[in-house]
Amino acid sequence: MLALLAIFFAALLAFCRASPIPGDAILQKRAYTGKATFYSVGLGACGQQNVDTDPVVSIPIGLFGNAYPSPDCNKRVTITNTANGRVAHGTVLDECPTCGPSDLDLSKLLFLQLADNLGEGLVPVTWSFDS
Repeated sequence: MLALLAIFFAALLAFCRASPIPGDAILQKRAYTGKATFYSVGLGACGQQNVDTDPVVSIPIGLFGNAYPSPDCNKRVTITNTANGRVAHGTVLDECPTCGPSDLDLSKLLFLQLADNLGEGLVPVTWSFDS
């Protein structure tokens, strides 16, 4: 009986043995594709007063969520203008009630890092959280 129990546990151990995760199974950062616009910043949904020269990112309400403050507050974001290749970095400090599910609203400073001027109004972007 003891030998049968030992065989059972040996088989169970061999079956449950940990194995490494294949390299292609590692999760990649989620990249969003959408549009970026700009707005005049102020008191953000993360609870702090912002000015147009701050690198403010407002994310869609669907991502921001209902918690206060949002778990995404103060997260760094990398944004790429897909039309010209320019890259900018900002911080989530607000929510965007009018944004589509992958769109961003940016401070003027941040928008101008991606576009030649504010007259462009809207730029195509991809973006992701840095961590």
